[in-house]
Amino acid sequence: MTNCAYDLGITRRLGTHGGAGEVVADARRGVAAETSPHYPGWRVTFACFVMATFCWGFGFYGHGIYLAELRRLNDWPAALISGATTAYYLFSALLVVFVSDVIARLGVRRFVLLGVACFGASIALLAIISAPWQLVAVYLLMSFGWSAMSVGAITNILGLWFDRRRGLAISLALTGASFGGIAIIPGLVHLVNKIGFASAMVVSAAIMLVILVPITLLWIGDPRSVERSRQSAAEPPPGACRCRLS
Repeated sequence: MTNCAYDLGITRRLGTHGGAGEVVADARRGVAAETSPHYPGWRVTFACFVMATFCWGFGFYGHGIYLAELRRLNDWPAALISGATTAYYLFSALLVVFVSDVIARLGVRRFVLLGVACFGASIALLAIISAPWQLVAVYLLMSFGWSAMSVGAITNILGLWFDRRRGLAISLALTGASFGGIAIIPGLVHLVNKIGFASAMVVSAAIMLVILVPITLLWIGDPRSVERSRQSAAEPPPGACRCRLS
């Protein structure tokens, strides 16, 4: 009874102070403010940074390597491979329009996992294609992965977690796009020189899946589901004192 009276007094004293009352309410729910390094949204930001690193590394900067190697291995004209790349970008731009709706229908985690699966499969399939139609099909599959891991997806995901620090979070996450060119491409070139293009693409797809799948499962989610689980955990057991403001 004493604890309930104390909580009731705290609520009445702070409830009229606007922002202070909101901060205390958030703290009592165990939700850190966006300015705190402990806020779960920053883990989501880092996960989006890693996602952008792989997405831009293989889905943007990597096309120069794909063109050179596919032309060398299959003797295809550069215009054919470039045309498939153009179709990839155009189809990706069309798919981005539906990103928000698909996230609302599937949920953030399943949406990202689907994109990672499409991207990983397309990278691995580049190692075994032998006909132009297969190239177009693989690039169209890759476009699904790109739309689920690039700017449209990242901004929608972080928009669920951030309000006041949304711009900073998106900027930090999209730094992974530049980092992808710095880290992924030299590594991919090294693998191609060491083990060949086909093996390098399979290994790259495996590395991406091993890193992104656990990160997505652990850190990427919907803040509403996190809040619901915290509220359920914070509910008092049956028979405990329940206070209500009059």
